[in-house]
Amino acid sequence: MDIKVLQFQNRKLSERIEQRRRAEEDLRKRIEQLEQRQTTDDDVLCIVNRYWNQVHQFTTDVQCESNPPPPCGFLTFFPKRMGVFNQFLHTY
Repeated sequence: MDIKVLQFQNRKLSERIEQRRRAEEDLRKRIEQLEQRQTTDDDVLCIVNRYWNQVHQFTTDVQCESNPPPPCGFLTFFPKRMGVFNQFLHTY
C-alpha cells in the first residue's frame, strides 16, 4: 500500500476514535446528571413519605378518638388474666 493511503486511513481512524471519546464523555456526563437527579428525587420521596405517614397517623388518631373500637381479643383477655394472676400472688 501506498504511504499516503495509510496516512489517510490513520487520520480517519483517529477522527473516529476522537468522536467516540467525545460521545463516551457526553454519556458519562448524562449518567452523572441522572444519578444526581435520582438522588434528589429519592430525597423528595423520603420527605413526602414522612409527611404522608404523619397525615395517615393523624387521621387514624382522629378516627380512634371519635369512634373508639370495641375491646376484643387480647385487650379484654389480658386484663382478666392479670386480675387472676394478682389474686393468685396475694393468696400465697
